Amino acid sequence: MHPFEHSPATPVLRGNRNDWIQNMNGLYLDVVQNRSVLEIASNTGDISQEILRYSPRSLTMIDPDPKSTRIKNIELIDDDVVSWLPNSPKFDVVVCFGLFYHLHNGLHLVEMIVNHCRPEYLVIDCVVAPHPLAFNKEKINHAGNRWVNNGWKHAPFNLNIPFHIFNESLCYMGYDCVKTHKLCYDFFEKSNHWVGQWRVR
Repeated sequence: MHPFEHSPATPVLRGNRNDWIQNMNGLYLDVVQNRSVLEIASNTGDISQEILRYSPRSLTMIDPDPKSTRIKNIELIDDDVVSWLPNSPKFDVVVCFGLFYHLHNGLHLVEMIVNHCRPEYLVIDCVVAPHPLAFNKEKINHAGNRWVNNGWKHAPFNLNIPFHIFNESLCYMGYDCVKTHKLCYDFFEKSNHWVGQWRVR
């Protein structure tokens, strides 16, 4: 096993897209019940709908993609999360699926979430990092990719962060990993991923 990978004993979740949604609901999203929730990169709103099934105290969605799904009576913030977070209120839970593998500065985003939102729980997914680590071209402001605000000069690359770097960084910031799974679903977006849930000490 390469040190960037999960333990071989890490459970693996498989199936189709509906299985992924149901597994995230059943295994990871129950912590949102009666809590304030920020969902970063809400996109189609599928996970947002699952969050709402647990009756959170509030849900705020953020996604600058103009095609992002809106949900009646739920706030959708049309902004780059990196620009928005410095003025963020506190949230009990932050959920972020489908974003970190589009960024070159994922650890900075984790620091911003922890320092500005001060969540009790974090639920994050990312792809399994390649070895050796490599920067890859990222087409900016296209559906399914990273979005930045108009006029923001940006570096057009992404860099996937290995799970153990996420975990060690969050541990250093006062969070313990509650659970993690590897994801091997039969649709590309979640075919070679991991998901984890962390709780503040």
